[in-house]
Amino acid sequence: MVYFSSIFLLVLGSVNSYYWFGILFLGMIVYLKKFYLRFFSFSQDLNFGKKILGILVLPFVIVMGDIFKMLGWPVGVFERLTGDIKFQL
Repeated sequence: MVYFSSIFLLVLGSVNSYYWFGILFLGMIVYLKKFYLRFFSFSQDLNFGKKILGILVLPFVIVMGDIFKMLGWPVGVFERLTGDIKFQL
């Protein structure tokens, strides 16, 4: 739902008004806040360069993780329905 609304706000911002980009930016801040708080709590021992790199890379890691979860969900549903679970411990 987050990504659908983001695409919707991007389209609105490019067609209608730049006001929608501000709403998209605020939504990104709210969505990423918990991940940045977790990053800062676990990055106490990192040097300055690694912290900056982590701050810059974190949104891409979150988006890629979400995309791969969405791609894996239909596979998991299919495996459960057919009873043919390939990756079982």
